[in-house]
Amino acid sequence: MQIQRQQFITHWARPLLITIAIVIWLSASLGGFKLLFDYSQTPGVITSMPTQWPVQSKIPVNANQATLLMFVHPHCPCSQASVGELATLMARSPQQLNAYVLFLQPKDYPASWAKSELWSNASAIPGVKPLLDPEGKEARLFHSTTSGQVAIYTPSGHLTFSGGITPSRGHFGDSLGLDSALASLDSFPDRACDSAVFGCPLFGPTLGSEKQ
Repeated sequence: MQIQRQQFITHWARPLLITIAIVIWLSASLGGFKLLFDYSQTPGVITSMPTQWPVQSKIPVNANQATLLMFVHPHCPCSQASVGELATLMARSPQQLNAYVLFLQPKDYPASWAKSELWSNASAIPGVKPLLDPEGKEARLFHSTTSGQVAIYTPSGHLTFSGGITPSRGHFGDSLGLDSALASLDSFPDRACDSAVFGCPLFGPTLGSEKQ
């Protein structure tokens, strides 16, 4: 009788334990997915960019074409999407652009550290010129704090767009930011359009800190 009771308990306990284990696993998985989703939808810090082109900037301004700047941390994984969407923006732009991608080069870090895969990707986009930004001097001039932030200025040096051009962190696809950037190039609104920037901080703990 005792053996039969133990067999009965074992017969029902095993599937119950399996069910409990599955419930725990599903709960943990859903929690992890939620954390990842929340992170992907959390924009970086965005600051107001100068409404007029800073005279201290060493980047040339073309008086006949709009100028686009993108500020990038060379080891920000989120910025793969930003550079990818920049290719889309350049292809769909209603006019020719002077486009520069400025790569942060912290003090005492060699140029090779800044010329990452993102640099190669930006170099491959027709009409885009990558530039080193030693110690983030240009980024600071333009008040950029998040990797992937874009600024578009009219030929007269007036800010017409400021923000990000991706739908979320590391994700490609149409977004309000990309649409706003394209619209600003079509009409040059008096008041600058803006959008959230999804990327890592430009300054602070250095991503990919190994000096190569």
